[in-house]
Amino acid sequence: MKITKGSIVLVRFGPEEGSEVDKVRPALVLQNDWACELSGSITLIPFTSRPFLDRIFEVFVGMNKTNGLLKNSVLLINQIMTYDKVRVLKVLGKLDEAKLAEVYSKIDIHLGR
Repeated sequence: MKITKGSIVLVRFGPEEGSEVDKVRPALVLQNDWACELSGSITLIPFTSRPFLDRIFEVFVGMNKTNGLLKNSVLLINQIMTYDKVRVLKVLGKLDEAKLAEVYSKIDIHLGR
């Protein structure tokens, strides 16, 4: 399973604490390809299929064959976390470069950069 920056992967999240995400769901890989290859952990942003509310910490991603999503989904920028790679079940697809740039812009806003 080849995981790279911008990959969309299926992840076994949980058990959750408070407002953390749980269950099996897609997530976006944030870290660079070198870190993906050499590290035992992986930095992710989870998706949700709940309706898009256009909040500052959300990015809408429509389903398509390239990204492998089965539903229109929302990236939860405020839920960036690092997990062990054993939680990754499979690679679903890849996020396009324009949408990835939007994600990084929202991360900058979220982190106050």
